[in-house]
Amino acid sequence: MRFFTINNSLDNQLEFEINYCGYATHDAHWLEERNKPTYAIWIVSKGSVCISYSDRDYFLKEGDVFFFRPNVPYKAWTESKSGCRFMFILFDVYIGRSHTSTDVLQTEGMMKGEIISTEREVVFACFESYTKGDHLSLLHLKSAAIFLITKMLSEAKPGSVTLSADIREKTIKLKTILSYIDDNLHNDITVKELADTLYMSEKYFITYFKKIIGTTPFSYITSIKMKKAYELIGAEGYSIKRTAELLGYSDQYVFSKAFKRMYGFAPSRVLKDTELK
Repeated sequence: MRFFTINNSLDNQLEFEINYCGYATHDAHWLEERNKPTYAIWIVSKGSVCISYSDRDYFLKEGDVFFFRPNVPYKAWTESKSGCRFMFILFDVYIGRSHTSTDVLQTEGMMKGEIISTEREVVFACFESYTKGDHLSLLHLKSAAIFLITKMLSEAKPGSVTLSADIREKTIKLKTILSYIDDNLHNDITVKELADTLYMSEKYFITYFKKIIGTTPFSYITSIKMKKAYELIGAEGYSIKRTAELLGYSDQYVFSKAFKRMYGFAPSRVLKDTELK
């Protein structure tokens, strides 16, 4: 299997959108030739599936998984006399909120079932729960699907796909900017600082950043600071005033307002919940 996984510093910005999940059942005469507009995973649950893809033929038995890239032609059929059955998951991957970066993962190929057995069974169980209409089952199913995808990415051999110069340049620049933001959360980070890091004008940098991440630099920095604030208050027990100071806010009321705008409730609620534990 060939994989490229984006730099770890960008992991927090990967957005997985699960579009559809279900089962497909086919008889022994099944033959399918097409391509998919999104990423897709097939998990064989009965019989066998043969796939001709990128000039290679694959044979999947029960439990095996196949990873499709968007818009790559394939042919699929079964050699099982009783037919086959597989679960399919259709999904997209974006950087931040930008819906223009659908090529951030370049993946394809087959993975043996024993490598992802635990994650596969969780997906199956969550789907069964979803078909029964259990409470929060759709959220569990989406989480299980991302759990499976992440496991496949972590188990695959990295670095075996060469990205285009344009994509590689974007990831390098993003790594520089996002690392700078992570390292300076305790400061009042300005757009000029970030633009200077990439030797860009402020106006051009804002346009560039929003095109890739999908939001403005200010909104992104605020969201990262609020996520850190939740951790500092909820997990580490810091006071609201101290948390505001650690995140570069000179006024704790400005901080509290930003926190409530993001989460819908004041940071004092997180502090109160922590004290009750």
